[in-house]
Amino acid sequence: MKKKVLSVLVIVSLLSFFIQEDYSFAKETEQMELDSQKAEDIAERFMTESNVGLEDGLEKAVMPMYDEEDDVSAYMITFEKKNMQQGYAVIDAKESSGAVIEYCYGENNFVEEATNEICDSYKEKKNAKVYYLGGLTYVLRTKHPKKGTKYTDISTGDAQTSVENDIAEKDKILGSGKDSEGKVISRPKDYVSGKILSSQVYDVPGSTKISSQGTKTYRQYFEMNEFSSGTVCTPVAITNLFYHWSRYDPSHFSALKKDSWKNTYAKMAALCNTNTSGGTNLGYVDSAIEWYCTSRNIKSKSRTYSGTNGGAKIVAELKKRRPCILHVYKHKKYEDHSMLALGYEIYRYKSGNSEKTDTYIRVADGWTKGSNRYVWGGCYGSWDYTSVAFSTK
Repeated sequence: MKKKVLSVLVIVSLLSFFIQEDYSFAKETEQMELDSQKAEDIAERFMTESNVGLEDGLEKAVMPMYDEEDDVSAYMITFEKKNMQQGYAVIDAKESSGAVIEYCYGENNFVEEATNEICDSYKEKKNAKVYYLGGLTYVLRTKHPKKGTKYTDISTGDAQTSVENDIAEKDKILGSGKDSEGKVISRPKDYVSGKILSSQVYDVPGSTKISSQGTKTYRQYFEMNEFSSGTVCTPVAITNLFYHWSRYDPSHFSALKKDSWKNTYAKMAALCNTNTSGGTNLGYVDSAIEWYCTSRNIKSKSRTYSGTNGGAKIVAELKKRRPCILHVYKHKKYEDHSMLALGYEIYRYKSGNSEKTDTYIRVADGWTKGSNRYVWGGCYGSWDYTSVAFSTK
């Protein structure tokens, strides 16, 4: 039983499937998440409008999937005709834009196949529960009257890595170790739970220094409390972005500093309509950045996007040799917070009988001056990001 996937981590923006929502807030505001009906609508449009699409009017079954906090993290929508499965799509419930995590045509869905293989009775199948933990990681929980509770990794479509009646092992298989409350990640490699097959490490130019002996040090950025108290993370992250470019290429970007960096921060906080107790409405961010840059005779283009595809969009942005602003929501360490993204580490590794990939984004979080903390792309919660491109012509 091998899961056949035509394409994975396909973002619905590929077909311009965007769900309109109210502005997101960088603090003290819940981000809209998909309900089952919206997920079903996205899946149906995606599966019927692509090149090898399904016919309209098929019967649909919707199955919720959960994260380690037992909140809905994804929906699997299965399409059927006369009780014969025609395909399925898995939709990310944590991204308001509606990301298609993976899809397949003409095959029974792998969750049903794994459930049939593992469960001994109809009742056991009915009470089974599926976790989607990000990064194409799926875990099936089953309860047997005699054998007890079992957690099985079904990420490859093959039932494997079963763990029975052991809460510590349950936490391990659900991947909570690298996404725990109060935990700061400074060495992503330490959190790779398997044999590393390959790795990528990248730092945006100007965010590190290399000594003559080849030692790398991370450049420092501003802390929030250097400018103000309260929920001011977004204007601080923008100020750190300007500070980065001013330091890296002063001939073109020194004008980003408005007499002092504290004045720069104050202007950005005003333009973003930041409230020290309520945070920043991200709807103001793009126009605030562009207006400020224009006032400093610097050309810029700023756009804020919903969802990062588990960090993949941040990686693509950083590969353009420019930092971006990362907005996280419901993060176990940062809660709702904005930071400057400066690099990434990606690890492909062997876990059981399958291969997995973890993405970590390096950030200047504004809580310290350092810039060698990381957030994991598969973490609890969701991400948005602001891309800022400058022109020197």
